[in-house]
Amino acid sequence: MCCRQLFINVALVFCIHHRD
Repeated sequence: MCCRQLFINVALVFCIHHRD
């Protein structure tokens, strides 16, 4: 579960960074 949350967090940050 922790790993899954981490993956989602990374993907979210990546998306936000790419959006900027």
